[in-house]
Amino acid sequence: MRTIRRKVGKGVSKDGNDPEDVRTVQTLLNQNIAKLVPFMPAIVSGHCDSHTIEMIEEFQRRVLLIKPDGRVDPGNRTIAALNGLSSHTSTAVGAAVSGQAPSAAGKQLHEGGIANALGALSRFVTQKSHADAVRYAITAYFNYAAAKPDSIQKPYLYFVDYGLPRQTRRGFVFDMVKLTLVDRPFTVAHGKGSHERRDGVPISFDNAIGSNATSLGLYLTLGTHPHNGTYHTNEGNKTYSGTSLVLEGESGPDFNSKAVDRLVVIHGAPYVYPNSAGHSKGCPAMEMDRANRLIPLLKEGAVVFLFSPNDPNWMAHDPWVHYSMT
Repeated sequence: MRTIRRKVGKGVSKDGNDPEDVRTVQTLLNQNIAKLVPFMPAIVSGHCDSHTIEMIEEFQRRVLLIKPDGRVDPGNRTIAALNGLSSHTSTAVGAAVSGQAPSAAGKQLHEGGIANALGALSRFVTQKSHADAVRYAITAYFNYAAAKPDSIQKPYLYFVDYGLPRQTRRGFVFDMVKLTLVDRPFTVAHGKGSHERRDGVPISFDNAIGSNATSLGLYLTLGTHPHNGTYHTNEGNKTYSGTSLVLEGESGPDFNSKAVDRLVVIHGAPYVYPNSAGHSKGCPAMEMDRANRLIPLLKEGAVVFLFSPNDPNWMAHDPWVHYSMT
């Protein structure tokens, strides 16, 4: 049983909210996340932020059926309930981690969270290449969060619909806690190795080193480092510099596992404009100013999802889209 030494949560005096205790509560909340749909997992930071307090309140409201105070005290019923529930296979997240089958109720809560997020976020996507484009992204996000709740440290989902032409504003960043749009739709580059149709839609995708192609699937953001690149103009090649956000491919060896080795990153590029995008070496590059705003938000624990209906094998077999909680 996990215990805390001091009080954690809302209205706690200076002697409470010890970082170690806060991390314990955040971990327990994440283990009970299926009871808190549509909440996203807490960031296990040791900082008692507003999201953590809201999760405590919602847990008290739903599970303990009491008027919530947003606080967890040592030895009180909230910490006991958090520990008791976290050991039951009726929570979908706990079941996903342990490999045991979740209950029907846990599955319903998980599916309800997906449906709720889809309903809230679909309205921001007025143009899409496939009826299931947004559903694939949100389903993959929720499935990944259920299986690896500690991996997600930021509440953001960067979604790109590569079934649309590169002249289209096909990139979105969603806040998966507030279920809002962080930044308006924007243009995103695709890899020059993803050969495109005349209308600018990429039609081939590859995980191979040296392919310079876009790789579809789910990614987790890592850290940043300086980025230097070149681009072609009518006056010849020019150089530029900025910041790169490293991406770790999570959709397996068939799709995007070599992202780090291929140097697939999020970065700003001068060949991406408000109404058109050039070609990258496989990176979901965006406008320079936008990258300067979004990369600090997305770094170290956000999710990226690159979609296209033009790869039937990926559509049918991405492991997070088709993840099973049974």
